[in-house]
This record gives sequence, C-alpha cells and structure tokens, in this order.
Amino acid sequence: MHVLVVGSGGREHALAWKLSQSQRVTHISIAPGNGGKVAKAENVPIAANDIAGLLDFARREAVDLTVVGPEAPLVDGIVDTFQDAGLTIFGPSAAAARLEGSKAFAKTFMLEEGIPTAPAEIHDSYEAARAALDHYRGPVVVKASGLAAGKGVFVCSTPVEAEAALRRIMVERAFGGAGDRVLLEQRLSGEETSLLAFTDGTTVVPMLPARDYKRAYDGDAGPNTGGMGGYAPSPFLSPVLVERVLEQILQPAVDGMRRRGIPFVGVLYAGLMLTEEGPQVLEFNARFGDPETQLLLPLLKTDLVDILMACLEGRLSSIPVQWESCYNVGVVLASGGYPGPYERGKPITGLAEAAKIADAIFHAGTKREGETVVTAGGRVLTVTARGQTLSEARNRVYEAVEHIQFEGMYYRRDIAAAASAYAAAGVDIDAGETAVALMRDAVHQTYTRDVLTGIGAFGGSLSVQRLAADHDLVLVSTIDGVGTKTMIAEALGIYDTVGHDIVNHCVNDILVQGAQPLMFLDYVAAAHLDPAKVAAIVGGCAEACRAVGCVLIGGETAEMPGVYHDDSFDLVGTMVGWTDRKAL
Repeated sequence: MHVLVVGSGGREHALAWKLSQSQRVTHISIAPGNGGKVAKAENVPIAANDIAGLLDFARREAVDLTVVGPEAPLVDGIVDTFQDAGLTIFGPSAAAARLEGSKAFAKTFMLEEGIPTAPAEIHDSYEAARAALDHYRGPVVVKASGLAAGKGVFVCSTPVEAEAALRRIMVERAFGGAGDRVLLEQRLSGEETSLLAFTDGTTVVPMLPARDYKRAYDGDAGPNTGGMGGYAPSPFLSPVLVERVLEQILQPAVDGMRRRGIPFVGVLYAGLMLTEEGPQVLEFNARFGDPETQLLLPLLKTDLVDILMACLEGRLSSIPVQWESCYNVGVVLASGGYPGPYERGKPITGLAEAAKIADAIFHAGTKREGETVVTAGGRVLTVTARGQTLSEARNRVYEAVEHIQFEGMYYRRDIAAAASAYAAAGVDIDAGETAVALMRDAVHQTYTRDVLTGIGAFGGSLSVQRLAADHDLVLVSTIDGVGTKTMIAEALGIYDTVGHDIVNHCVNDILVQGAQPLMFLDYVAAAHLDPAKVAAIVGGCAEACRAVGCVLIGGETAEMPGVYHDDSFDLVGTMVGWTDRKAL
C-alpha cells in the first residue's frame, strides 16, 4: 500500500512514523514533509494547500490511501476533490469540516444539539462586538470564527484585554478573513483536556484522553499557541468521564451531523473544560490534533491503517482499538518569539544524544541543509518519552530535552507537573471521578428549582430570592463531624448510616437556633478513596437531606495517603439553614 500523508508538522511526522509500522504499508509520501526521517517514507515538494497538485501526484503515483493532517485543506475540500476522482482519502468533507472551520457554525450546532458548551454571542462587525462587551461583567473569551492556526483565541480577564483582542482580530486583521466574525464567550473554569475519537459517521470510538498546553509559558501564562506539549492519558478525564463525553458530546455531534445529511467521517477532536457542571466543549477540531497526535500514536497498539480503513468502509464497530497501558509525555521546543515573529535557519544540535533517551522525536518546523538540521518554523520539535508512571515519563522527556540546543530555543518546563504531583502523592483521580458519578443521582434527587450550581463544584449556589420576599431572612450555619462513628462504620462495613448521622448532627445544631435546613455540604477524607464507599456515605447524606427537605448542594472528597491510616476515613458536614429574624 502506498500512503500519502499531507502536511509538514509534528503531527504529520507522527502519522507517517505510525503508518510505517503497518505491514500493509510499503511506501509513504509526505507532502511537503520536514527535516524528520521515517522508514519507508520520502518527502515530495507539494504544499499541503495545493489540492490540484496533490491530486495529480496521487493519480500519477497510484496512491492507495491519503491521510490529511492539517485543517486548512480539509476545510478547502480536499476530501471532496479526491473522492470525486475515485481516490481513497481519510478525513471529513468540507461541509463536515465546518465544525472546525467556522466557530460560529460549531457553536450554533452545539446549542441546537444540546451539547454542553459556554454561552456565546456571534458578531459580524467590530462596533457590534465592542458594544456587546459592556454586558460582560467577568472574564470573557474572544475568538476569531475562522481558521487561525490555533492562535485566534484570546482568554481575557478584563474588558481592556477583551477590547484589545477584538481590535487585533477585526480591525488590525491579524488573522485575515478568519476574523470576519467573532465569538464572545463566557470564560469556563476547570481542568482543560482533549478527547479525540475515530468515527465512520455512525460509530464513535474515543482515543485516550490527552492534556494539551496551549499557552506559551509556564503557569499557563502568555499568548495562545498551537500547543506547547502535553501528556496522555490524562488522569483528569477518568473512564467514567470519557463515557460521559462520548454520550453527551461526541456521539450527539456525529449523530447531529448525519441527521443534517453531512456525515462526519474521520477524527473528531473535542477540546474540553472539566467544569463544576461537567465537561463542556471549548472547540471542535475536524482532524488529528497537534501535539495530541504525537502523544497518542506511540500508545496505539492497533494497526492504524486497519482503523482508518474501517472508518472509511463504515465498519469501525468491528475493529478493537487497543492502547498501551503506560503514559506518554511530549514537550514542544519552539523558536524564540513564537507565536509571534521568529527567525529561521538556526542549526539544531544534540538530536542523536536526545534520541538515546526519548522514545520518539517528531520534527515540525525543521529542514535539512546537507547533514545539518535547522529550524524552519515556530514549533520546531516535539520530544516524547513513555513511562509506567506519569512522573517517570516526565523525567525521561525532560532529560532528553536537555541535550537539544538551537539559538533562541524555549519550552515549557511544567508539562504534566500538576498531574505528576497528584500521582506521586498517591492520589487516584479516577477514583474521585467515579465516586462523583456514583453519587450524582442521589444528590440530584435533593435539588429544588432554587439550585444554581451543585455537585462537582467545591461549593454550591442556591437562590434565596423566594424566601427573602416573604421573610426578614436570616441565614444560620453550622459545621460538625461524626467522630468515632467512622470506626464503627469501618468495622461493620456499613457506610450509609454515618451519612444520615452527619446530616442529623447538623440539623440539630441549627434547630436549636430556631432555623430550618436549607442546604448541606459533605466532606469525606481518606487515605485512599473507595468510590463505592464514598457513594454509600453520600447516598446516606442524600437520603437524610430529602427527609428534612434540605438540598445536598455539593461537597468535597480528599485523598491523603500518609495522613490517614489505610482503612480509615473522616466525615464532616456543613449546613446552612434559614429563619425569620423574630424566630431566632
């Protein structure tokens, strides 16, 4: 099989690298490619946006399968052109690629399909968008609607920043026609992660969750980039949450496109924010991500060609997609000045030494001048390393990075740092997410129409407007624990009763002040979280809350190895009640 890979970045190097491992592949052409080398592969000097040139090459060289990396040719209709010529090509049609090519289309589509995403306004003029900014009190995200190479999104903390972003997009035309329309979005808070999925237009098979770092500098500071590195799998997107994203986001998106007569075949990429209310979509991409591809493909066990052909032939449900059970961390080495202006032609040294430590070094903005590899882009290399633990993978990749040098080189030094710290402390993020999923229904049964935010948050919000309208409203609060009853629960293996106990302790404490229960929050701490145990405790809390007409608004689980004995746990509750001032 002769495969043509379209593109020149680290993503395309990784695709060619993975495709070369297939027994079905005999030759790979990369158009236009970069300074990286891949077995069975050669570069061909055809630009990724030269659709006519690529079509002519594919016909002339009898290419069996074309795989498109970048978004621009997909949006420009390369898939339609190749299919009309009877050629096999992997990726969505131009109509389906609008999920990435037009943020305005994607936002409208998500709202129509009930896919969780931030509220947004769409504006076609600077004046209208500038006037709309006056309605935003808090942080706002300003997005160019069209393709802007990942740089057309501005996360603004102040109105001044938002106005500057609008001016840059719509007045200064920093992104050309991509800025003809803009979106103003409510800023979401939480952990950012990505979930990519293969789809044949009906079946959706998620890949491993990945975490991408968009900001240029450590601590998520600086401007947005195309991606400065990341890791996979992300512990923050547990199997329970992956299933939730599949059911609430990815499958509805594929189903919605098919209902519109626009089947989406290819890779659907959901950029997500794990908010207090659950996963919400930041953006959809219509192709393999960059640098996510460099993180995910080294972990893929199944033959990539088999998966791509199953998608194209509508039989993805018959292919078992399997992954390695380890972690992969990638660090992008960038040219000084990126994502702004940067210099090219800087010699790169230390690649051979780094390759002895890293599992793979994927080239992006590089080219060869004789035997020398020099810089030719903003994101130059993605260095990756695997490990049985996230900390091991992170240590290995940074050890490899230390050997590489070129003038002006910079990179983030905090890739996977937070997640590694959690893992090194013995904290099981999956267990916490599973516990939340198990207790969710019980908690939601206590809700009233006054609940504004609830489970999944570190707190909760409840409106008291109706109470305040009829009373000289006074709020009364208390906090309590159940003490050594946790030892009895542990000895008996019965946990729901301590949930009842903690709620009723707190009820007593506000009743003696003349108040009635309004809302309750629980705190469960243990050496290691057992999801079933936590769910039983919180389920007991929910039953007690329902009995007294109280909302279980939220809570917190804390895993603290070394603080608690292996089988011990603690349970604390906070209750807010209400009364009329004269009843105190």
